[in-house]
Amino acid sequence: MRHILLIQLILALSLQTIYADNITVSGSVSGTWECDTVFVSDDIDIEVGDSLIIRPGVYVAFASTHSLYVRGYIRAEGTADNRITFDVMDTTDFSNDTLAKGGWNGIHFYYNGYTPDSSIFDFCAFYHGKAVSLDSIEEHGGAMCLRDIDRLRISNCIFENNFARYNGGAIHMEESDVLIKDNLFVANRCGPTEEPWGYGGAICCDHSDARITGNYFYDNTSTGVGGAVAVRFMESMINNNIFAGNHSALGGAIGFLHYYEYPYTHCNNLMHGNSATFFGGAIANLDCGPTHVNYTLTGNISVYGGAFYVKDSLVPNVYNTIMYDNYAQEGPEVYLWDAYASANFYYCDIKGGIEAFSGSGGVGFM
Repeated sequence: MRHILLIQLILALSLQTIYADNITVSGSVSGTWECDTVFVSDDIDIEVGDSLIIRPGVYVAFASTHSLYVRGYIRAEGTADNRITFDVMDTTDFSNDTLAKGGWNGIHFYYNGYTPDSSIFDFCAFYHGKAVSLDSIEEHGGAMCLRDIDRLRISNCIFENNFARYNGGAIHMEESDVLIKDNLFVANRCGPTEEPWGYGGAICCDHSDARITGNYFYDNTSTGVGGAVAVRFMESMINNNIFAGNHSALGGAIGFLHYYEYPYTHCNNLMHGNSATFFGGAIANLDCGPTHVNYTLTGNISVYGGAFYVKDSLVPNVYNTIMYDNYAQEGPEVYLWDAYASANFYYCDIKGGIEAFSGSGGVGFM
């Protein structure tokens, strides 16, 4: 009888642990989280070959500047009414960009070659991720830093008030193949106030094949290029997105930089009310010439090129695009910086016609 009672007690305690209202974790993690709150007391790691499943409604609370490292795979699938949330317990000093305090240090994916399945984040929310560290490699991607990763989907999520010291205020990716679909990016930031400047206030894609589609970008900022998105060194697909109220030094909404092969057509993007301190209130094409189709650019502001800016002697193609009521001191709609910088416009409606073009390359439209 004593043995039976002891076994019953052990089973009761085990069940109480599994279905507890909250748990505290550190070190290696795997299995399933199905509780109200997961308190993260130190860095956590999904090891190679392991998986972590997070059920709808779980609140993941980081005690301080801790990270989640993913070398296996993770499935965090909430619902529209019951999101999975990642946040820090104490946001004091979050607004101080020189300190790591006030945020958690994001989710870091690293290639391992053994991942058996796709990682998924669906109906999640990410707040106060902060990539400020003594290790500069971890100062990219406030909420997520992705390195050499494929088979990752991020959909129906909210990224709000995340910060990176360098690139990708919410998400930074390097040599990764990622689907980013139907998300909301609000008030994410990147970059110091002096060099090296930040790229991609919400997302920075470096050498990556990302498909960024159906997202809404609002009030994101960077100190360098791409108030919402920066695409560098390799083309990623940017389709069916809305960009509003984003800001950067160049490319208030998007900056395209330093690549020369164009496998994608960027199409159906709406850009309204974005601004750049210097060039390209909505779009800056810098040393690359991608193809843009079916855009609407209105109410964007810059000093040079209220809507559209081209530099470095390359020639983007623009089809079926409307530009109107943008503002700049030079080239209210389009600014073409150097003599060989141009753009091919096909079936476009640009308010003001050639009078709305300026720059050394603009003479070709006179």
